[in-house]
Amino acid sequence: MLRRIFQILIVIPVGLVLLMFMIANRRSVLLSFDPFTQDNPALAFEVPLFVLIFGALLVGLVLGGAVVWARQHRYRKLAREEHREVERLKGRVEAEKTRADTHDPAVPTPGQGGSAIQPALAKLESF
Repeated sequence: MLRRIFQILIVIPVGLVLLMFMIANRRSVLLSFDPFTQDNPALAFEVPLFVLIFGALLVGLVLGGAVVWARQHRYRKLAREEHREVERLKGRVEAEKTRADTHDPAVPTPGQGGSAIQPALAKLESF
């Protein structure tokens, strides 16, 4: 529903404005890459003005995106390393859970108080 509202309120009017811009600026202009010869340039193209403007916007968008992507490299690298560490620790937790499930409750484990030692001693005395 929200996407439909966004489409009606934003995308359609912007598309209409761009279409009107393209129709109004369809006259051809000379795009020259020869700074020395103005009469007969060696490398020149005739393109509609809207193609030139949209092409410049597209090139700027791609270059800006590439710069941002390159500058965020260290954050992506850090995120990958943190993800690997989390996965490693998840594996260790699962291994410890499995080990704890198969552990004899009468045998004390490190970190348990003296209450776990008493049943173990009673078991030894019964032999």
